[in-house]
Amino acid sequence: MDHNTTSVRRVLYRPEEAAHAAGLSRTTIYRLISTGELPSVKIGTARRITPEALRAYVKSLTDSGDADSGDADSGDDASAG
Repeated sequence: MDHNTTSVRRVLYRPEEAAHAAGLSRTTIYRLISTGELPSVKIGTARRITPEALRAYVKSLTDSGDADSGDADSGDDASAG
């Protein structure tokens, strides 16, 4: 079995990965975590976000009609990567 071609589904994202996946800045992700808008888990000193939490946050934006207002600072590091 070739382990290099095996795909593993992520169950936790680092904040930087969640930001990239959502098209948001890292700063915005941390702000959403700190305000409780984006649930996260803490493992030791590491903060992680589940894909389900990220999807639920985006769905809450589209359900409330606020999809355009959630990322005022998206330009600070959104293009990094």
